[in-house]
Amino acid sequence: MLRVVSWNVWGVPFVSDAREQRMRAIGPAIAKLRPNVVLLQELWSEGDAEVVIQALADAGLAYEIHGASARFAAFGSSGLLIAADRPLRGVSRLDYELGRWPHTPYHLDWLSRKAALAATIDTPGGPLLLVNTHWQAAYRTGNYAPVRLAQSLELCEWLTERETSHLLLAGDFNQEPGEHATDLLGARLGAGELAGGEGLDRIFAVGIRLEHAREALTEDVALTDGRRMPLSDHPAWVADVQLVSRRVENRSAVEADSLRELAAETRTLRRQLWTARILALLGALCCFRLLLGGRVRGLGGPWIARRGRAVRRVLLVVTLSGTAYAVYFAWGYAPSQARGLNHALERLRR
Repeated sequence: MLRVVSWNVWGVPFVSDAREQRMRAIGPAIAKLRPNVVLLQELWSEGDAEVVIQALADAGLAYEIHGASARFAAFGSSGLLIAADRPLRGVSRLDYELGRWPHTPYHLDWLSRKAALAATIDTPGGPLLLVNTHWQAAYRTGNYAPVRLAQSLELCEWLTERETSHLLLAGDFNQEPGEHATDLLGARLGAGELAGGEGLDRIFAVGIRLEHAREALTEDVALTDGRRMPLSDHPAWVADVQLVSRRVENRSAVEADSLRELAAETRTLRRQLWTARILALLGALCCFRLLLGGRVRGLGGPWIARRGRAVRRVLLVVTLSGTAYAVYFAWGYAPSQARGLNHALERLRR
C-alpha cells in the first residue's frame, strides 16, 4: 500500500516573514503523515522549495523533482514538486499553451507557468506514473473556464502518449461549480476520482484502488513568532492506495458540451479581437487629436472651459490607458488565446 499526499501549499512569493515561517513548518507537518509520495502545488520560490525539500529528505523522501524559480516574484515557476521515498524515473514536464497571457494584467497567474510534472516510480504492483498539475485560476473579473478545458485536453493528449497501466494524477484544478473540465479528463483517460469531490484539490487514478482518503493539515499552527495561522488556505489530501488491474471506461457525452463551449468561446473571441482593433485605431486618433489640439471645446459649462488644459490631460490619460489595453488585447492576448482554443478544438475532435 502507498500513502500519497497532495497539497497546495499556498506559496505567496511577495510576503516574506509569515511565508518563511510557514514554509519551515510545512515539511515537518507533511512528514508526520508518513507518506510514500508527496505532490505539492504553489511552491513557487526556489528558496522555499529548498527548505521543504530538505525537510522531506530528512523524513525519508529523498527523491524529488520540482519547478520552482529564483527569479523576482518567482516569475516563470510552475510551483510543482514531486517527492518520493524511492527513485523517480522518466521525468517530464508539460507547459500548458494557454494561461501565459492574462485577460486582465492583475490576474497574476500569468507570472507562473501553469504545467504538469510527471515521473514514474516502481512499486510491488508495477510501475506507477505520478502526475502533478495546477490549472488556470478563476477570478471574479475573469472565469477562464475555456482555458481549463483546453488545459484538460492538452493534459489528456500528453498522458495518452505515455502508455501506462497505473496512473495517479493529483493537483489543484481550480474548477468552478458547473464546469466539466475534470469530467472530460476522467472520460478521456478512463480515470476515476479518489479524493476531492467538488473541491479545487483532487486526485484521479487509473488502475488504482482507494483504501482510505481524508483531509489533513487544516488546523492553525503556532509559528516561531507566536502567531497562529493555517499553513495553507487549501486542505491537504491523504490517500492510501493499492495498484490493481486497469479498468476501462467509455468517453461520455461531456465531450459534446465541451465542444460547444470551446466553439462559442472562439466565436466570441474573434468578435472581441476585431472590436479591440477598431477601438485601438480610434483611440490612437483621439490621442493625436488631444495632443495636437488646442482648447477642449463642446464639453459644456464655464468651469470646464476655464480648466480646458487640465480636462485635456485627464482625457489624454484615460484615452491612452484604454488604447494601450485595446492594443494589448488585439495583438497580444487575443491571437494567443485564439491559437490555443483552436488547438483545443482540434484535440477534442480527434
